[in-house]
Amino acid sequence: MSDNGKIIRVPTTKYKLCSTINFSWFLENAEKFDNGTRSQPLPATFKALVNGKEAFEELHNRIENAKSSIDIAIWGFQPSMHFKRDGHSPCIGDLLIQKALEGVKVRILVWSMAGHVQTWSEANLGNKPQVPFKNKVEGVTDEQTDYDHWWFDAIRGRLGNAITTAKTDGVIHVWEAHEIEKHKKLVEFTHSAKRTNLVYKNRQVATQNNHYKDTTLPGGAEVALKYAPSHHQKTVLIDYGKPDVAVGFVLEHNMVDNYWDTGEHSLKTTAPNQGKNSPTPLQDVSSIVTGQVLWDINHNFCQSWDRKNNMQWGGDAVESNLTAQRNGLTREDYPPNPSLVEDSKLLMAQILRTYDQPDVEDIMKVYLKNIKQTTSYLYTENQYFRFPPLVREFIAHWEKLKSGGRAEGPIHWFTVTNSSDEGIGKGTYTTNEMFKLLGKQEVMPGVARAIKRQELELELGNRKVIRPVLYNKARQMPSPEGKAAAEAEYQANEQAIQRLEKELADFKAKQREAEKKQGEQNAKKTNNPNNQEANPIENQELSQEETNLTKELGYEISDTPGIKAHICTLMPKDEHGKYVHSYKDSKGNETLAEVYVHSKVTIMDDVFTVISSANLNTRSMQVDTELGIIMECGEVAEGLRKRLWDLHTNKNGAANPDNMHDYAVAVDTFDIWQQLIDENKQAQQDNKSPACALREFYRADPTVIRSD
Repeated sequence: MSDNGKIIRVPTTKYKLCSTINFSWFLENAEKFDNGTRSQPLPATFKALVNGKEAFEELHNRIENAKSSIDIAIWGFQPSMHFKRDGHSPCIGDLLIQKALEGVKVRILVWSMAGHVQTWSEANLGNKPQVPFKNKVEGVTDEQTDYDHWWFDAIRGRLGNAITTAKTDGVIHVWEAHEIEKHKKLVEFTHSAKRTNLVYKNRQVATQNNHYKDTTLPGGAEVALKYAPSHHQKTVLIDYGKPDVAVGFVLEHNMVDNYWDTGEHSLKTTAPNQGKNSPTPLQDVSSIVTGQVLWDINHNFCQSWDRKNNMQWGGDAVESNLTAQRNGLTREDYPPNPSLVEDSKLLMAQILRTYDQPDVEDIMKVYLKNIKQTTSYLYTENQYFRFPPLVREFIAHWEKLKSGGRAEGPIHWFTVTNSSDEGIGKGTYTTNEMFKLLGKQEVMPGVARAIKRQELELELGNRKVIRPVLYNKARQMPSPEGKAAAEAEYQANEQAIQRLEKELADFKAKQREAEKKQGEQNAKKTNNPNNQEANPIENQELSQEETNLTKELGYEISDTPGIKAHICTLMPKDEHGKYVHSYKDSKGNETLAEVYVHSKVTIMDDVFTVISSANLNTRSMQVDTELGIIMECGEVAEGLRKRLWDLHTNKNGAANPDNMHDYAVAVDTFDIWQQLIDENKQAQQDNKSPACALREFYRADPTVIRSD
């Protein structure tokens, strides 16, 4: 049964499917489609693809063997990216051209904004012509950016002209014979009658006037969300028109070089066709599926592909009738087929999404529903960790559980996310709101102090604004009773002003003392760059003092009743295979070593799993287009959780047990994680290598950003 007491009916099937029998983790009354059906649990197969090497090699192989169609919807696409890095396999641009020459229909749908303005900060289009801003990520070679430019000209039939007019750094670049030979496939393709088998479009997202679930969302974030939404979905369909061999991908990875990595997360780099070439390690999880869920993935793709405001690249006739072409295919045409994907699991799964037109927020709904069904633990591995309504929903539920006599203690929330500038992005304010609800402000104390100071200053300012109004009111009241009441109101405001002025003065003094100590740390670092203990980014010994300061902010920072949380980041390995706290960048500066977590995975009670493109923030829950797959299957949930924790705990069995749905096991495991975190802190102080990747989230930078 659902939490509102309604029975959720899961369709019976002829397949032997992984399922539970107590209550449903699926979303009832999800999105309803134009044909009268709706998103619902369906027979499927599923296999997780952990990190870039595994995901992109699977994608390469499936694309290479495609017979009729390849449908790609993605946030970022770089033609020169090598999916398979064995030193000789073609890049994805060449591979897609080869498939088009073979007669396979290739459709690529990539997000962009008007004027491609997002490329000021994100190189999500590769070196696409007419994109005047950022054209590559770190690690991408000049040769690759040249290829990107020529590839885009080739697919629109313009490479013949581009050969003599392409520019590199403002200089006319005339192709020499060896370059034409090297890229002869592009030259062949630009003049081929089969060129129109490959169609590339950019997808814009409609602005919306949302009623945001997060009532504390800053005004700056609301403006950014309204005017800068993105098409964030990441899916691939192979041979959809051939149901007996069709497969699909629900991805978290983008098709850009920096998303290719292995589970080693090494700082070591190599050539872009031989291995990891981007210097920042990246953690991510995708999946490959078969079965009736393919219909739902296709419905989503067609709906986006056929939009009239898409920007098709080139001057060919715009293709916008894909929905009509595929109307004859139904869910029942797609039986789940474990034989198509080795080691896949037969189960029930549901495709959910966030969408602009029509307005759909089903991913948010399932998160808010299922956190109230959790009884033991949650594991969240997400790029962002800032959706306060999720915590508020559970806290309200927890109060009901306590009044109903729950015997067990709080649930345990294991979280892996980002603390770096690049990782945490533009949302330190909402991240602080999340931490405040969880009682974890000590891990980002500078932001907590800055926000509290702003709150005190705002309250004091408001009190002073009404001071003359209350004063005049007290003087002008005609009756003695009214005068006494107005005088009491005025005096209460005066007392509040005095209290706030003293509180603010004390707070500023303590803040100056904390900043002084941080400055001393900075000076030590400047004078002794090899002393890791002097590193203000790395040294977390100040956190105890900052924790005490944060307690004085007036917030409850002990673990919120109902939830105990570990909030962690991941450390990478050096070229010798050892975990490292920090490393020297290209300028010789000691830099925090942190794996960029791009994952969007949540697992609950070793039963429920969600893999999607959606981050834990308002943008993904209510604004951007997102797509995910949810499953109710113990084997998948526990299997994926154990695989991820095996990476993060360095194969520590005690920290990664079976049966985490058992509350007693979750209690013990939470304590063991604390031991690992403490041991890694001690290793840092002793200038030793960490034992595993887990590190407690800590961010000293006090900058408050309210844009997400």
